[in-house]
Amino acid sequence: MTHPDTQPSDADQDPVLIVEPVHDYYLHVLLRMLEADGDNSISMALNVNGGLVHGQMISRDSWEKRWIEEVGAASTFAGQVLKEVSRLRGESEDSDKKGLPRFVHLKDAVFVSGSTRQSLGLWRGPLAQIAGWSNTTPAA
Repeated sequence: MTHPDTQPSDADQDPVLIVEPVHDYYLHVLLRMLEADGDNSISMALNVNGGLVHGQMISRDSWEKRWIEEVGAASTFAGQVLKEVSRLRGESEDSDKKGLPRFVHLKDAVFVSGSTRQSLGLWRGPLAQIAGWSNTTPAA
């Protein structure tokens, strides 16, 4: 029991649980293999909210290098800033690389919704938003 003039101790408060959603184990395995062998890719079709995204799944590092090149081609300044950010991230080995993957990265990505097809080029999407997947890309 707590006296009215005192603050409750930590023991009196309910514990706070932080729980990350459990994602598809097999998709995690594929992502980890790509991260370990950086320059490879695998054909993927991903069910996401509103449609299907398909292309070649690549490692985060491969995606990041390509993305920096694309941004750098549009803006030299932005490309230089992103290269420095990437270098600093690599030095610090952020938790994303140590823990479970949180994003899926595609090159040559295409979004399909009904009869609409939209080329996306490079694509990055949260793993938590993927409802299903297949190791193939649909026929054109």
